Amino acid sequence: MIYNAKPYAMSPYKFRHGNFQPNAVGNDIVAFITTSPTNSTFEGLIKNLASMYDVDIQTLEADARAFLDDCIHRDILINPDVKREGEAVVEEIHKIQESIPELTIDKFGYLATLGKPWTPGCQSCSRGKWAVFNVGIGCNLDCWYCPYTGGLEKEQLDQTQGTQGGIEHISFMGLRFSFQELKLQFDLIADKFDAFAWIGGEPMMPQVLDDALPMIKYFHETYPDYHQWMYTNGSYATTENMQRLYDVGIRELRFNLSAVGFSRKVIARMKEAKKIFPYVCMEIPMTKKSYEGLMTHYKEILDTGLDQMNLAEFMVGDTQINNGDELEEEGKLYNFKGFICSPVSSRQYTYKVIKQAAEEKWPVVINDCSNEYKYYKLSIQENKGVNIFQGRVGYWNNHYSLEDIEKFNEKMG
Repeated sequence: MIYNAKPYAMSPYKFRHGNFQPNAVGNDIVAFITTSPTNSTFEGLIKNLASMYDVDIQTLEADARAFLDDCIHRDILINPDVKREGEAVVEEIHKIQESIPELTIDKFGYLATLGKPWTPGCQSCSRGKWAVFNVGIGCNLDCWYCPYTGGLEKEQLDQTQGTQGGIEHISFMGLRFSFQELKLQFDLIADKFDAFAWIGGEPMMPQVLDDALPMIKYFHETYPDYHQWMYTNGSYATTENMQRLYDVGIRELRFNLSAVGFSRKVIARMKEAKKIFPYVCMEIPMTKKSYEGLMTHYKEILDTGLDQMNLAEFMVGDTQINNGDELEEEGKLYNFKGFICSPVSSRQYTYKVIKQAAEEKWPVVINDCSNEYKYYKLSIQENKGVNIFQGRVGYWNNHYSLEDIEKFNEKMG
């Protein structure tokens, strides 16, 4: 549809999953846009609405403009030109992939890995069968790229879950539960999953860990065949704490070395972790500093004997786009399928690493944990009737719009 001299189309992802609940007129506007030719006009929309509603034209025009403007701001209506720009960024990555013969491409091109097999956690994720238990936003660090440090995401989670407190509730599928409530709610849909991931904040902070241990033990004993893993920045990953986690059922530990500036102390803890857990991974968002840190310390990291490196395409949230000093170092942004944006450079850094790793034959699996992959796994879960990220504003339900991204890119030149 042409509106304000620009072409627009409905974003299928945001339309289905962006908490979009239009009224009757809004539904008729959506129906018109999705069923009419791409060159349909605002005037044609108003004529269509006038045939259905006994309302004066001025009121219909005002209501329709307000609805369309809101849809544009929320990326429910997107400019196809922006979509094509995003597709061009992904196509460039696909060309790089073709130049690396050791790379394994799977699932219609959405999954790309150097080496195999994946850890059980990633295997579950690729099947759309993993559950995420968030024990709170409390953390001993303040990483600029963290999705939980500002905006509505921060308001959604209980503020009492700070750096000194224990677990007040667990967030699961966008809702908050007590431990007792979570046991019931999970049991109702347990057959949809085969693994659990425990995240924060920092779930290994002392009081949080103390509260989490009996929960992890319960799920291990109740669902013994389900794989459990935990994410940590490594600050509290002492031998004692890691052994406590193993004893209650954690079988995979993932370290965000970027959060601690690739601390040698934490890298040494990864080596110790490999003596305790069957699987140890590094998972980092691919920013400029993450890439530089990894290239500086990769030999030490490989020496730990870790099983896998997950190089995650950095997903930009409200906090980052509204406080852009750090983000400006990453360069221009692009939008992927109308549901998330990332720096163009993020995945380019990933493939600089993968290319070097392939040439030097690094003894580790490397996963390109991209927006393409996340789109694939969420599509699986939606088709299974479950969305583990429902309500997660920090990622794909951001308040910023494509217009905000365009303004950011204009500033970058």
